[in-house]
Amino acid sequence: MLQWVHGQSSGYQRRNPLDTLAICRYVDKHFDKIEDDIAELKSDVSELKSDVNRIYGILDTHMSRIETLIQETKVQAHQQARLERWIFQLADQAGVHLKYDG
Repeated sequence: MLQWVHGQSSGYQRRNPLDTLAICRYVDKHFDKIEDDIAELKSDVSELKSDVNRIYGILDTHMSRIETLIQETKVQAHQQARLERWIFQLADQAGVHLKYDG
């Protein structure tokens, strides 16, 4: 089957259907490449999401540990202040004058 296409100089020209088939194959190859690239990008994005979720999990664990350490530090500071107060009270009762340098 021959197709007729409009040419610039001599009016209509015959187009070989094999040329059309070659163009279709060429375009199909490029679309296949694009589809492969898209599939690869989707895979990469999926891996990135997995990595980000893993990192968030690690950060959550570390934040939990930090919060625990902060609470423990507050408790220790309170205990230290109480012990210092008791030492000064005992020193006063014993008649010893303590001076706090800190």
